[in-house]
Amino acid sequence: MLDSRQRLPLTSKLVREAGRLPTVVVTIENPNNRLTDAGVTVLQVAQNEGRPDPKAVLDALQGDFDRRLAGRFGDPAAGSVVMNLMIEGGGQVAASFLSAGLVDLIEWFRAPMILGDEGRPGIGTFVLKDLAAAPRFRRLAVETVGDDLWERYGKA
Repeated sequence: MLDSRQRLPLTSKLVREAGRLPTVVVTIENPNNRLTDAGVTVLQVAQNEGRPDPKAVLDALQGDFDRRLAGRFGDPAAGSVVMNLMIEGGGQVAASFLSAGLVDLIEWFRAPMILGDEGRPGIGTFVLKDLAAAPRFRRLAVETVGDDLWERYGKA
């Protein structure tokens, strides 16, 4: 979980289950004892504009995964294992990973409602120098889920 300031409540299910299921918090601050004492792994990464740097997040998670794998099976001789990671978050999290070029697949849900400028953007601040620099994706699938559409896009 990305949590720049380690605000995850100790009463949350993620923290309560941390002793049973690996729970990892990625932050830009020094690990907080209240989380680590509860069994949560806290990874501190470099920041970019006050938020975790996306590349640093992936590197830290890969390193943590490799350490866990080595702890279970010995030192992996072939090096790092390829990791698939689902990133679910707000518009700014989405924008930061898109801007870093770290998104290969988008799962997009659209509902038949209009929110206007009071709604939350699916992609936050995302500055392009020109249209040619925009990340390109191709639609792979569209499915109806109730009244919503579930769209899947792969990197072009």
